[in-house]
Amino acid sequence: MIVSREPRIAMAKEVVRISPLKVVVDYDLRNDTDEDIKDWVNFPFPNYMRGAHERDPSQRGFDDFKLWIDGTRTRYQIKARAFLNDTDDFTEVLTGMHVGIATSGYSPSSRRNRDIDRLTADKRKRLEEAGLADENDEPLWQVQKSYDWQQTFCAAQIRSHPS
Repeated sequence: MIVSREPRIAMAKEVVRISPLKVVVDYDLRNDTDEDIKDWVNFPFPNYMRGAHERDPSQRGFDDFKLWIDGTRTRYQIKARAFLNDTDDFTEVLTGMHVGIATSGYSPSSRRNRDIDRLTADKRKRLEEAGLADENDEPLWQVQKSYDWQQTFCAAQIRSHPS
């Protein structure tokens, strides 16, 4: 977990519990200042790609992620970006074509690449020429996905964050 480069917020404790069905992470974050601090918190998921061996790309990245702050279920945003070669960001190209980045263009109910299938031949060719898809319209980009939320850290209190 990353508190958006805010040096006044410190991680006081991190506890990770892993079982075959669930991963639970508890964070205690501390604001030792005398003022409340509102900032963004980011929980990144390891980057992944759509591979031929994967059955359901729509299920990648903890889609059952849940967040509680001080015992209250809290909403978050999911951000997904598309990269080639770990540095070339093609997020705007794919979103401009209405291709789902996190699902690699696949619909949740199908193994077919519905987003790319519905593109014109010219747009599919542009994806292939950019290196974003192969000649069979299979996606080749790497997905960078994170869960983000804005939070207020009260002055001189430890805030608990099980997720």
